[in-house]
Amino acid sequence: MWLQNCVKRCEALNAIITCSGRIIPKNDYQPENLANQNSINNFIGDMQYDSLINYHPEETEVDYACNSYFFKTTWLSSYWSTWPATFLSGEDMHLAATCKVQLGVRTFVLAQTNLDTSGNTKKTYGADPIATWKTNNFIPLREKVLRYHILEKGWKPILWD
Repeated sequence: MWLQNCVKRCEALNAIITCSGRIIPKNDYQPENLANQNSINNFIGDMQYDSLINYHPEETEVDYACNSYFFKTTWLSSYWSTWPATFLSGEDMHLAATCKVQLGVRTFVLAQTNLDTSGNTKKTYGADPIATWKTNNFIPLREKVLRYHILEKGWKPILWD
């Protein structure tokens, strides 16, 4: 049901669809820094550690998708029309930012309340020893991507008015 729902909602919302995403707190260039307790509240769909699946009770707009992206292939032209800040991390941010700035395409985490509606039924796969978020340079790389898109490319996160 997850895949069918993603296709349906992508078409209906004309949006990037995902099972987890981030809302960037105002003026925070390190929204995934777990040392910042305010950021944890902006992790959408993937912060319930006691569950084997992603759980999120309602469809929520986010600034960028974190995994399992569903989007129209024609949007890739926006992705590649802007050179990435780095090729080491941040493809999720780059996709959301370029699609938002150039096409007005938003990003949504879908509601996920049970095994049939969850987009991530094997959360442990994202926590293996080589996961990029576990590297020492993850936060600085991600900050570089955010600064590039916000300060140089005109991307405005949801909470940044």
